[in-house]
Amino acid sequence: MSHCRLGTCEGVSMVQSIRASLQAVAAVAAAAALSLASQARAAEDVFAGKQIEVIVGSAVGGGYDAYARFLARHMGRFLPGNPTLVVKNMPGAGGRIAANYLAARAARDGTSFGIFQNTLTLDQLAKTPNINFDMRQFSWVGNMNVQSTMCVLSQHAQLESTRTMLEKEFVVGGTNAGSSISIIPFILNSLVGTKFKIVLGYTSTSTILLAMERREMDGMCGWGWDSARVQALQLIESNAIRLALDIGNEPHPELKARGVPFVMDMLPDGDNKLALRLLLSPQDYGRPFGAPAGIPADRLSILRTAFRQTLEDGAFLADAEKAQLEIRYGSPEQIGRAIEAAFDAPIAVQEHAIDVLQKASR
Repeated sequence: MSHCRLGTCEGVSMVQSIRASLQAVAAVAAAAALSLASQARAAEDVFAGKQIEVIVGSAVGGGYDAYARFLARHMGRFLPGNPTLVVKNMPGAGGRIAANYLAARAARDGTSFGIFQNTLTLDQLAKTPNINFDMRQFSWVGNMNVQSTMCVLSQHAQLESTRTMLEKEFVVGGTNAGSSISIIPFILNSLVGTKFKIVLGYTSTSTILLAMERREMDGMCGWGWDSARVQALQLIESNAIRLALDIGNEPHPELKARGVPFVMDMLPDGDNKLALRLLLSPQDYGRPFGAPAGIPADRLSILRTAFRQTLEDGAFLADAEKAQLEIRYGSPEQIGRAIEAAFDAPIAVQEHAIDVLQKASR
């Protein structure tokens, strides 16, 4: 015989059900906490006392090397086990040697990642020899800077407006045939309609600046803003050289604030604009860091988190400001989307862009 009064048994049953649900939730939370703790211990076991190699696809002293060494000084603080990050330079073949190493020979346990030239995407599209990797397959860790290149003109060059670059010849200096300051003005001539006369043979941007001062050159194009803001800020602030054109897929915030004209405003929609966007797309991931394909998801997540925490860290950013190193974080997803977009571009646009690039590199 039941001893429940009216509604009592239902109330007891409801309380018991709520208790059981709370206990189940608590059990799941405890299991999740144990799992996270176990993963953290496992990650610490992987990285503690280890060296993580940071591969650089260029020689000591260049821009890629500077970013890698700066990252390596700080990122260990944000990795479990506080491993040491050691920079290893693998210059040669425009970054292909380093990329081939990371794709085929580097460790796949999270102890090897690196930075190599963003232009390898264009090399792959152009079917450049000795590419034994696919840019779409790397495990991207993050990007340290979104780049913009520029055209700068000397104070003596008569530039009434942006349109003047479409109507008047300006003599610009270049180094070797494969450098950005030699290629970019050719691309602008081909796709935008500028009339730059390119004079090769200068050893560096510094020697071109001296030639501009001597009035041998009107200017140069394809100079990275992240380099110019360090190398020639005094010349810029004193108006000895003029920032004539911001060259990228999106206006650079600092250049926009200075009122620098934007290249995409100079040409109408169409195949030339699409080709230019494709050729400039590597600037969207100007300092990309990637790891081999196939490393465990938890280790890749740890590297990505540590990378982002480093770039958002106050001490890191203060040091970067002192070193005048421009930092503009880009996520792994942003790198991947930009690369996929290049490969997904219409074949006619790809062929047009690569044809212009190959002619510019001769």
